Amino acid sequence: MSSVKTAAPLLRYEDFSISFGSGRREKFAVSHLDLEIGVGERVALVGESGSGKTLTALAPLRLEPEGAKTSGRILWSGKSTDTSSPPVNLLDMPIQSIREIRGREIAMVFQEPMTALNPLFTIGNQIVEAVQIDELLITKADAMSAAIELLKKTGIPEPEKRFHSYPHQLSGGQRQRAMIAMALACKPRLLIADEPTTALDVSLRLQILDLLKELQEESKDHGGMAILLITHDLNLVKHFAQRVAVLNQGNLMEVGPTKQVFEHPDDAYTKALVNSEPVRDLAPVMPLAPVLLKTENLSVSYPGTESTAWFKKPPRHQVLRKVSFELKQGQTIGVIGESGSGKTTLGMAVLGLLGDSAAEITGTVDILGQDWQKLKPIERRAMRSSLQVIFQDPFGSLSPRMNVMQIVSEGLDVHFPNLSAAERESRVLDILREVGIDRSALTRYPHEFSGGQRQRIAIARALILKPQILVLDEPTSALDVSIQKQVLALLTELQKKYNLAYLMISHDLAVIRAMSHEVMVLKGGRVVEFGDTETLIQHPRQTYTQELFAAAELS
Repeated sequence: MSSVKTAAPLLRYEDFSISFGSGRREKFAVSHLDLEIGVGERVALVGESGSGKTLTALAPLRLEPEGAKTSGRILWSGKSTDTSSPPVNLLDMPIQSIREIRGREIAMVFQEPMTALNPLFTIGNQIVEAVQIDELLITKADAMSAAIELLKKTGIPEPEKRFHSYPHQLSGGQRQRAMIAMALACKPRLLIADEPTTALDVSLRLQILDLLKELQEESKDHGGMAILLITHDLNLVKHFAQRVAVLNQGNLMEVGPTKQVFEHPDDAYTKALVNSEPVRDLAPVMPLAPVLLKTENLSVSYPGTESTAWFKKPPRHQVLRKVSFELKQGQTIGVIGESGSGKTTLGMAVLGLLGDSAAEITGTVDILGQDWQKLKPIERRAMRSSLQVIFQDPFGSLSPRMNVMQIVSEGLDVHFPNLSAAERESRVLDILREVGIDRSALTRYPHEFSGGQRQRIAIARALILKPQILVLDEPTSALDVSIQKQVLALLTELQKKYNLAYLMISHDLAVIRAMSHEVMVLKGGRVVEFGDTETLIQHPRQTYTQELFAAAELS
């Protein structure tokens, strides 16, 4: 694919490649890439996992993994706004010179701020350090004032107070804003944002990108800042980028103006990526379908941490507040809301996984007509085969020390201990076939599979016990859009075949719309709206719900 020339190239990849290994075993992660980013431009680099997006983004800062081999050129014109000055090839520069560029000229915002921020230092101290790198002669007091101003500019409430906070004391959105403040401390010419909104709710995602736009506009006073956005969220690309480049297995498939690429894609891979929105194909719930799961006035609270007086106990922190609903056989109820709304706590309470914590639970949870809270441990254990869960991160939920046979059959060992080895293997093979996994996978381990395959294995592990209810906690958020579509289609097919009931927890409204018969909207632990999915999306009554749907561009 030939490159598209921009009016004023700031960064230019020329025949750029990254490979690993040598000889016949050499594999190219990025192959002969030609791409330009103009001064003050917003470019999005999209593609599935393994497409080479992050490696492409890390290369200008020479942060590629150990053992990687690079070739071609990455030309940087950011040292001077004088277009007559020749650009420098970043791949030829010594690391010491690259360190002078990192932060000062090219800054980066990473995907997970909790791993990028130092947990031992306050947010303010980390930003002060960045400010002092940019202005060596600045006093500590002036650097602190500049850091507080950056926190204020990035929209963090009470910046003077948050200056003294540690990363774990901030919300996900606040941590990401602090990362952006740190990246902008040196007024870089190029900001590389690698999946900066993946861990955030949909409304926060748009807030962060709108913030980047505003800060880019303000940067015109010192030459203008370009932004390279790395993401697999196509909705955000449409909202944010001026141009988009599509990578597939290290190859540049298509590049052009965002509207053109989305509305009239030329390449078959781009067309598949653009059309990877989940498809709604639900079977209707039978009129007399039995209720399998029921909660009445379910509330969950935790001990408080801040007391108003030294002699008083701090008030308890209420996470769920009188949540009531019924889940019928063959039905999916989608649960949405921002971080801290109580979504995950609701799922854990339904699963009975809060009993050993400091949580105080009131109200009732009925599973198959029995009060979950009143069951004896041995009775609850027996019922767990009817109530299973599929977690968000398939890699984290599968033991790395167990092969697929051991992972999928583990539940059989607990609930059906009298099965023979041949019967166990037969059941495992049957369920793997159901989820599209070949028998050759039996002796392999989780790290040998892709994200989509790992999630299929997690689904097989849950289904082998023939449950009637599945709690799906963000089951596709860690997957690429095309793989996400496949997994959701599989879950829909399995629901139709086995008449399963799903409680689906997600912040992705496209997933909720495709999978749910009814939607429950949580805010601050309360149900603020509940109803038929299509009716609620088309006519949300509450302002909070309207804002959620508007942020996802669904309404």
